[in-house]
Amino acid sequence: MYFSYYNPNSFNINSFSFVTSPRWTDFQNWMGNSSDAIKNLALNKLSLPGTHDSGTYELFTDEIYNVNDFTGIAPTIAGPIIRAMAVTQNANIYTQLLEGNRYIDLRFAKDQKGRIRIVHTVFGNSATNVFEQIATFLNNNPNEVVIIDIQSINNLNDSDQINLKATILNTIGKYLASRNSLSTKSTLNDFYKAGKNAVLLYTNSNIVDSEPLYWYRNNSTILNPWYNTNDYNYLISQIDTSLKNLPSIRDYIYVSQLILTINSSEIRDIILNLLKWLPIPIYGQIRFTEEFNKLVNTPGIYNLISPHFQHIEDWLKAHSPTINPGPNAYFPNIIIQDFYQRESIKTIIGYNTSYGK
Repeated sequence: MYFSYYNPNSFNINSFSFVTSPRWTDFQNWMGNSSDAIKNLALNKLSLPGTHDSGTYELFTDEIYNVNDFTGIAPTIAGPIIRAMAVTQNANIYTQLLEGNRYIDLRFAKDQKGRIRIVHTVFGNSATNVFEQIATFLNNNPNEVVIIDIQSINNLNDSDQINLKATILNTIGKYLASRNSLSTKSTLNDFYKAGKNAVLLYTNSNIVDSEPLYWYRNNSTILNPWYNTNDYNYLISQIDTSLKNLPSIRDYIYVSQLILTINSSEIRDIILNLLKWLPIPIYGQIRFTEEFNKLVNTPGIYNLISPHFQHIEDWLKAHSPTINPGPNAYFPNIIIQDFYQRESIKTIIGYNTSYGK
């Protein structure tokens, strides 16, 4: 009965605005521009900036995927709030690549209409749209090698995955390196000689078995630990411990997730705390409206991570091989971020010129 007070037409539930052209252009061709220095570095030795949940720059409220987590809460209320908590990027994927990122993290699911789309509790753009953006970048920047990590395919059945594969091969197939000829120990120069500039990791090994352009997403290829925390100091301590224990000789690529997390239970608590105002006539409805608008118009992850932007930059600089070049130093391979900043991208890229000396 509480929801009778709520008029969805009175709130802005459109997608957040996002960047569609680069805010800086000095990293569009950073691999190619540094090729003399880094061309002999292997994929698992390069330092690559990347994005977490890369497709979430534009999410919609037409459908909640994990609806059981929010049973009993009106979708018109839950949807916009979940969207605000699920957005992790403010640039589309093409722009993320133009701005220097070389690792893309994708999660897909099928919506109720059968469309394969980006998902992070609520749905984003279509798989076709995503891979067309990647294809444009790969075509225009042949010396930039991009790792595309399809981490989850959620509710996609075999037929859906065949359709997704067709989309992938039709858009970026000609750029994809075969796992039969290249590996995580292949150098940039190896990729250049093969005329390939993309690696695609796929989570379903049964599908990978029959497609050499897909690489297995297993521990022999990639390690990608997630610490599931909203505590920055705990996050850093876990990343540092993992990096210290990382073998100097290994085959796999290694991802450091420099991200903070809001989980479903926290989002549910936020929603329930908001709903407490609805039974209170007039004043409660005013407070509800104010708090609702505040929640749905501010990306929650941004609020969580932005106070730590300088801390992140300080941490990255402390790991630079130019500052800490000793024999016991440990350097990240791939670093992924939410709402990445220009200085972070610059610092991570800068690691590579030291490696190549």
